[in-house]
Amino acid sequence: MSKEYLEITEQLELFKKRGMIVENEEKALEKLVFINYYKLKEASLPFFFENKYIENTRFEDIVFRFYEDRNLRLYKTDMRILKQIGFKDIENVKNLKI
Repeated sequence: MSKEYLEITEQLELFKKRGMIVENEEKALEKLVFINYYKLKEASLPFFFENKYIENTRFEDIVFRFYEDRNLRLYKTDMRILKQIGFKDIENVKNLKI
């Protein structure tokens, strides 16, 4: 089952048709180009029920949620990397002979 390709404006209209509030269409279109429809759709899933968005679901809130989630994932990745680097540095300090 292949989905029909939708232009950016059609993607935004689909969000609106399903009940999402879009306060600034120009900025929303920019975000759709930059972020991607499917990533924003994924971020909006907790607000999507029976093929429509719950009342007062705002596009801007979904974009904020997307960035919060992305930043949290990046932070967790950074912490894992720093942990690995930190452990290696501790081992190097232990083996240092002064």
